[in-house]
Amino acid sequence: MKTPDKTYSLYKGKVVIDFFEGRHWYIRRDTGKVLTSVTGALGIIASADILMAWATKLAKNHLIEIIESGGMVLVDDVYKACGLYRAKRDEAGDIGTAVHAMIESYIKSKLEKKPFKFGNVPEKVGYGFIAFKEWVEKNKVKFEATEQIVYSLKYNYVGTLDIRAVVNGKRTLIDIKTSNYLSDTMPWQTSAYLEADREESGREYDDRMILHIKKDTGDFEAVHLGMENHKKDFKAFVGVLAAKNRLKEKGGVKK
Repeated sequence: MKTPDKTYSLYKGKVVIDFFEGRHWYIRRDTGKVLTSVTGALGIIASADILMAWATKLAKNHLIEIIESGGMVLVDDVYKACGLYRAKRDEAGDIGTAVHAMIESYIKSKLEKKPFKFGNVPEKVGYGFIAFKEWVEKNKVKFEATEQIVYSLKYNYVGTLDIRAVVNGKRTLIDIKTSNYLSDTMPWQTSAYLEADREESGREYDDRMILHIKKDTGDFEAVHLGMENHKKDFKAFVGVLAAKNRLKEKGGVKK
């Protein structure tokens, strides 16, 4: 088998997980099986209606623009319109990944007590990062970890939590979202990360939070989820996880 890109030792060395970036596989070494990830489990109930409406709107606006400018819609225009969603999706993904990377680098510089260099970045990436940094400066934030791998022995799932920090005196699990909207399942995701970390470390939390950064504008919102619905959110995640694993058993999904 190919050499893993990263290897993680958890539960005081009892669990070793190899990560293969090309396929985005997390494989538990002692079993040799690909683990279900938090985002992979929740992916089975992603809102297809929202994505379809967005793709349709892009195509419609493109064709209307041609018509209103006095042009004639040709076959090539139709093909281009049908593929616009893919180009926009990839561009948005690149921006979101870059924003995440900058935030991760900034937090690591804080944890390691090293200077952070902003550097030259695309404007939209800069918007998102500056919004995050302003939030940090307006609150009492003590970072504890970033991009932390978590794994649940009990439920056999893996994930990467974005940020663990004490915010205004409360230990908080923070997830960064750079999408244009927040889905109903995002709180379930935070609960999945939280429970996996608590299972291994015994660490207790006071809050869950989503930092929502819109890619195009840098608009920023800190969404406090609290802990009152955590148990219900985690129960919902476990249900989706069971469905995902059943699909894998039947060969309906690959990971």
